Amino acid sequence: DPAGTNLGFLGGGIAPLSDNLNAIVECQIGLGDVSYTAIYVGVTYNLINGESFKLGITPKAGYSLATADFGEIELISGYTPPVIIPEGTFTNGDKLTMDMSGVGVQIGITPSIKINDQIGILVQAGYELSFASDPVIMVNDDIEIPMTAIGVVKDDLSGTQAGINPSAETGGVFFQFGISYKLGD
Repeated sequence: DPAGTNLGFLGGGIAPLSDNLNAIVECQIGLGDVSYTAIYVGVTYNLINGESFKLGITPKAGYSLATADFGEIELISGYTPPVIIPEGTFTNGDKLTMDMSGVGVQIGITPSIKINDQIGILVQAGYELSFASDPVIMVNDDIEIPMTAIGVVKDDLSGTQAGINPSAETGGVFFQFGISYKLGD
């Protein structure tokens, strides 16, 4: 359950559909405990549509690929490393991650200020939620551990296969700030 702030970068385009409605497309890259790459499409509906100031609501949907960093493997007290299972051999300190991909939705408020005919300031603040199917646990970025592996056991020290089928989701508040540049007329 990694949590924290991710630094991200966003590039995209906006195309007017009508006076109050714009289509948007974005490519997002985030770096942190959960690193991701995502593509989103959506619309901004301007509730306030002034000449210099606009305030819109922006729903978006897209697809993302992410890797969650779970830190290093720590063996259960009383066991001697290494752990040997059919998928590979592991020991204390090996890197543990989860690769996941899936669909996501974002909704936010989008104020923007026009500085001149070409340049503006754009802000988005809202909430994001992504759902991943079939997340994959990876050790040292090269060995996949399926949840059905004999080494994935219950934490009651019984050695019984856990019988788990994990799902993953990411979510949280987002705040995006940027400069817009108008191409053409």
